[in-house]
Amino acid sequence: MVHSISLNGQDHAVLFGNWAFKKMKDEKGLTLGSITDAMTASDVTILPTVLFYAIRAGRVYNKQSEADFTEDDVALWMDIQRGVAEKVMPWLLESIQDMTGQTIESEEADAKKKK
Repeated sequence: MVHSISLNGQDHAVLFGNWAFKKMKDEKGLTLGSITDAMTASDVTILPTVLFYAIRAGRVYNKQSEADFTEDDVALWMDIQRGVAEKVMPWLLESIQDMTGQTIESEEADAKKKK
């Protein structure tokens, strides 16, 4: 599903899926396994990279030009604009669940269930 987010004063289409995950693997060596491992460990430092690739996928889907910003730009925009991670995380988790049939829970959520 294509979502939309405003970052740095611009609206961006966000598309988590095969295209974004393939590009992350080809260009960064990141697999769904490494992404889910980071998410399970509540390591949100991977989010700017994942969001960058999802925005690139949204641009391809909308037949727009290549992104004129970097992963680091996305990370800084996320630092400046509150609530981006909270908005993006469900989209990412939903996409991974759709692709793998597995749900992902953080260590914190898993610990709460065990109590």
